[in-house]
Amino acid sequence: MALGASSYASPLLSTLILISAGFAPFHWSVIVACLLITLGAVIAAKDMLFRRR
Repeated sequence: MALGASSYASPLLSTLILISAGFAPFHWSVIVACLLITLGAVIAAKDMLFRRR
């Protein structure tokens, strides 16, 4: 379950590396995409994050 949720980090990190290395332009849509990827990871890991004890 954690592996599936952590797989969302790969496109996020690769995009940030490309921007920081100067191979991709920074645009407002990158921020929106990063937020959507993060939201998808939270939804995928909701059972782990919001577990009732």
